[in-house]
Amino acid sequence: MDSRIQIISQIPLFRGVSRGHLEKIAACATLVRIAKGAVLMEQGAPGRSMIVLLRGQVKIEQGPAASKLSTVAYRGVGDAVGEMSLVDDAPRSARVTAITECQALQIRKEDFQRVVLESPATCLELLKSVMGRLREATEELTAARAETIEAKILRLMQSAPEGEGGVVLLNQTQFSKQVGCSREALNRNLQMLVNTRRLEKLGRGQYRMKNN
Repeated sequence: MDSRIQIISQIPLFRGVSRGHLEKIAACATLVRIAKGAVLMEQGAPGRSMIVLLRGQVKIEQGPAASKLSTVAYRGVGDAVGEMSLVDDAPRSARVTAITECQALQIRKEDFQRVVLESPATCLELLKSVMGRLREATEELTAARAETIEAKILRLMQSAPEGEGGVVLLNQTQFSKQVGCSREALNRNLQMLVNTRRLEKLGRGQYRMKNN
């Protein structure tokens, strides 16, 4: 139980929640195993649970339609996915797919809401946490607008899955959407990063970060 409480306490939604209330939330979490390739959450579907990854990695995809999804992020050990579904009724904003075998803690919405309804103090603490998260998101958005394309490329590559020898394979169409620029701008900035020896190009769409 202590290890579950420690993991859950690191999730932004639960920061600031007291130990006693974290114990109640942790008590309704269940351990689940997820097969490689399994879709954990589907964009547009009702949100009925959240997960915290204990092992493995997932990708997050978004798009205007199921046939036009692009990878926008990756999540790994210690990361939470779908946590906002516990406190709102909005449909899932993205598809989440396991790219490796995963192990996770799952908290179902109905179990979580039962805990909150039984304890108004927990509800108040969560409200404060949500407001703090909103404030952080606003600050991050302001910082992201000032971030250069080169900096975005390096930041996103650090979280992308690496193959043998630390090689990252880039789908330029998807990666340009993640960075928020055109393919032409992406290629120009990739080349600048290669020229300044911050990236090493190994082949078409194959790059490795260099430690300077």
